[in-house]
Amino acid sequence: MNDANALLAVPASIVDSLTSYTRDPGNLYGFRQQVAEKVLQGIALDGAIVCGDLDEDGDVDADDFDIFLASFGHSEGDPDYNPQADCDNDGSVTTTDYEIWLQHYRNYIGDQEAPAPLEVLDDFQQDGYVDHLDFAHLLACMTGTMVLQETPDCQDADLDNDDDVDLSDFGLFQRCLSGAYQKLDLSCKY
Repeated sequence: MNDANALLAVPASIVDSLTSYTRDPGNLYGFRQQVAEKVLQGIALDGAIVCGDLDEDGDVDADDFDIFLASFGHSEGDPDYNPQADCDNDGSVTTTDYEIWLQHYRNYIGDQEAPAPLEVLDDFQQDGYVDHLDFAHLLACMTGTMVLQETPDCQDADLDNDDDVDLSDFGLFQRCLSGAYQKLDLSCKY
């Protein structure tokens, strides 16, 4: 399914329960178009679970990705398992679910090449890899223990939030290092 037209055959039971998504319920085609666009973007519609808008606030964003990551690697029965993050409903939140979530995110923001909204995984270049380019940034920002890092472009390198960039930050960086053209470890959080 690449566009909303492919989803226009929304079941009547869903259409009947979603009248709040249109100002003109008499315009069924327009209404179904709106519903289809929301589903493609991964937005939950009045109780329907769609992998994307996990916090059910009407968008697919970094907050939803944080919820997804909290459940990543967990299965039914685990306390951290979230069935909404299990996009393929196989009982485990895996990389397959990540790919599905990412597609909903990309559909929502309108950019089919966008990386996931990662905020804390040392991917300073935001290219989807924690590699030598990110390491070069960390090194360029290195100040040493208890030497304040005040350069605006280096605030992201203070991984332990203690106002300096030192070996403690390097230790955190190492945990998430993936290498060039190697996908990020989605469970890498500190």
